[in-house]
Amino acid sequence: MKKIVTVTFTVLVGGLGILSAQTPSYAIQQHEKEWQEYTSFQRDELLSFCGYCYTEGFYDRAILGYFQYLYRFPGDSIEPLITYRIARCYQITGKTKLALSYFNQVRELSPEKSEVSKLAWYQMVAIFLNEEQYDTVLTLTENASDPFDLTFRGYVHLHRMEWVEARQAFKAAEAKFNKKHYSRLLRPLFQAIDEAGQVPRKRVALALLSGLVPGGGFAYLEAWDSAAASALSVSGLIIAGVVYRSEPKVLIPLTVTGMAVYGASIWRAGTKVRGTNHNNLQRYIDFIISRYPVSRFVILDEPEI
Repeated sequence: MKKIVTVTFTVLVGGLGILSAQTPSYAIQQHEKEWQEYTSFQRDELLSFCGYCYTEGFYDRAILGYFQYLYRFPGDSIEPLITYRIARCYQITGKTKLALSYFNQVRELSPEKSEVSKLAWYQMVAIFLNEEQYDTVLTLTENASDPFDLTFRGYVHLHRMEWVEARQAFKAAEAKFNKKHYSRLLRPLFQAIDEAGQVPRKRVALALLSGLVPGGGFAYLEAWDSAAASALSVSGLIIAGVVYRSEPKVLIPLTVTGMAVYGASIWRAGTKVRGTNHNNLQRYIDFIISRYPVSRFVILDEPEI
């Protein structure tokens, strides 16, 4: 009997010991599970809020939300994507220096050949192109084989009216794309290069002949302010000469001045022909680029988060 009591007591004590040892462990595991579910919920909620702000154009709020995410979840696997979104917010709101800084961070955080790294690179080059930093674009895309980089180079040469180089870059891009879609997009640019030589040009001889009429040379060049100023100046001196025609001491200086202004007007009109032709050609190219912008090619899908 005594042995039975002893065994029973031992079993009870041992069982309670086991239960007391298992209970805290189970409680800790349960708390950890609940905490993970809670933090996961917070994470998803924050991402959802940031995504809504970004999609709806509340970029300042989106930036704050994304920074909060990076602070609360450091080293998260989607950190490059979050950083890319921050850079895009800055880019869209015109803060290009900050955008470039964060696009650089994206490339540091992700493998070079990853999709988000490529997107960051294209956006950086596009910023430099839009800001007319043409030398920078050419340096960054030197010896490029990527079709988008070649397209960027083609637009730089197009801006600079370097027709041969522009055609070569676009041809190389077309070969790399190797798709009918991009060939159709490039066709208007090739046509624009071919028709650049047909842009009307002013002629020096006609500018000089038109200048025989006070202000006529500038009027031929469509420099209306200069034409009006020249016509008024010469006409004013002529009228003054008529008024003081009986006073040689006044008439002679007026005549000399009038002839000088008249001759200078003709000469200046002739010298402005080259600049006018360049400006007209630049306006033509600017119109072509505005009608067929580089964004037609580099339509980048936003990475999903």
